[in-house]
Amino acid sequence: MMKRSAVGRLSATAAALGMAYIGILATAGPAAAASNGQTVAVGTRYSDRIFICGHNQSDTLVCTDWIATPQTWAFVSGWWWKGEITITGEQLDAGQPVKRRAKCQVPVSYPSSLFWCETKNQL
Repeated sequence: MMKRSAVGRLSATAAALGMAYIGILATAGPAAAASNGQTVAVGTRYSDRIFICGHNQSDTLVCTDWIATPQTWAFVSGWWWKGEITITGEQLDAGQPVKRRAKCQVPVSYPSSLFWCETKNQL
């Protein structure tokens, strides 16, 4: 029986890890291909924080916690949305908190996994 060299063992290990990685990618959730919901970017001109309610990739009605929005766009990662979502924004520096609401229609399928909700003039 012939012994493998260190380079041969390393090559075989790298090939096995590569195949395992491909297998993981192939079994990713249905939303990963942007065909069953999207993550969203929400325009927030006035709001200091937002929360979102709507249906996720499993057709379950869910809501986020409050998300800080210090910039003009809030990128809400870790959530996959589809259909109509309701975004509630709150402006905290106006003496009394001011709440605003906007709706965004998120397509089930989209060329990208990120969908831009053009709400910055509302929120």
